[in-house]
Amino acid sequence: MEKLRLNAFYLKLIAIITMVIDHAALVLVPDTCIKFINNNPNLSILDWPQDVLIIYCIYEIMRTIGRIAFPIFCFFIVEGFIHTKSIKKYILRLGIFALLSEIPFDLASFKKLFYFKYQNVMFTLLIGLLSLCIIKLLEEKFNEKHKIRVVLTFATITIASLIADFLKTDYSFYGVLAISLMYIFRDLKPMKLMAGFVSLVNTSIFVIVPFSLLALYNGERGRSMKYFFYAFYPVHLFILYLIAVKLYGNYVIFP
Repeated sequence: MEKLRLNAFYLKLIAIITMVIDHAALVLVPDTCIKFINNNPNLSILDWPQDVLIIYCIYEIMRTIGRIAFPIFCFFIVEGFIHTKSIKKYILRLGIFALLSEIPFDLASFKKLFYFKYQNVMFTLLIGLLSLCIIKLLEEKFNEKHKIRVVLTFATITIASLIADFLKTDYSFYGVLAISLMYIFRDLKPMKLMAGFVSLVNTSIFVIVPFSLLALYNGERGRSMKYFFYAFYPVHLFILYLIAVKLYGNYVIFP
């Protein structure tokens, strides 16, 4: 039997499917269930009403499945950076969709048109991408000055990660760290995956699943649907918000 291998298209497809499952739980779980849990922190889970317990279990399962998505997106930020024909267009494209995604993200996550205390994950990917640009420049400029390059690279990763943390982007510090380290170990696939796993394991032990899937990556692009994957993020968030409005009568709260 031929060994199972996955191209970029199928891995990205897995990422967006698991992302939808994750965000569906985040957006569509009834507020009454969340409020009950938050208002009764000392109540044993065994004493919860049956309907709350069932919804909570489904919620946790869906959010756990959602942990598959982000490491795959980080991995392909690195792949995209390595293989892109125009880094400027790549940065511009990611930046535009990060901005376009912010209102759908705020509506879906916080029921507000603008929520400045937390930013969508595309900003994390963008900061990670910018850090790769600096790391590459350092590699070229200080190719023969190993110690200086290491120090400046470490400083770049630290500053970029802290910026993401300061801006409160989704996955923030850990996401930028994972992207940066996977790029540094780009020529050593086992080390590349291990670096990404170690960077993100603090967010969930279940990130072992996506990194196991990434080990099956065959290096091929597969079907090209570049703009579909970019546009899917804000569109699906907005659709989930509209479904929540229909189900629960939620409305936009202006700051």
